Amino acid sequence: MNDDDPHLEERPNKLLRKISNPEALRSKPDLYLIQKLDAVVARERQNYLPEMAKLVEGLVRLLREQASPSQMWPIAHELRCMAGTFGFELLGEVARNFCTLIQGNDQSKKKVETLPPDVSQVFAAALLRARDISGEYSIEEEAILLGLRTIVARELKARG
Repeated sequence: MNDDDPHLEERPNKLLRKISNPEALRSKPDLYLIQKLDAVVARERQNYLPEMAKLVEGLVRLLREQASPSQMWPIAHELRCMAGTFGFELLGEVARNFCTLIQGNDQSKKKVETLPPDVSQVFAAALLRARDISGEYSIEEEAILLGLRTIVARELKARG
């Protein structure tokens, strides 16, 4: 029986049969392994910081040049995926919103060829600000994200 709800019957986990030592998954966390992993992530973070700065600068340059979304997509996607991993949650969120803007969503019927200059300027400023903020972000940065989400929604709606 399930400890959380006595009315639910616990189902066997068929995936556990495929693992050579399934009991290891049920044991307590290995603190030594966690420390090693934390050290690796910290080292990789230090290695990533210069690359991240280059990516932000490159994306801001493309925004200022009014480059096509297809030119900006690889950089924005990289930032969306990696920034949060290395403790830059705000940058990851800004990049995620930007990716949604340039890639569209299920409701937007057509892809955008170029971004309006004011939208490009706002995202460039947000990227530059987010580049310098690691860890949790403040209520002011949350307000920036809310503004970016509003812009994205408006732009996607205009695309029809």
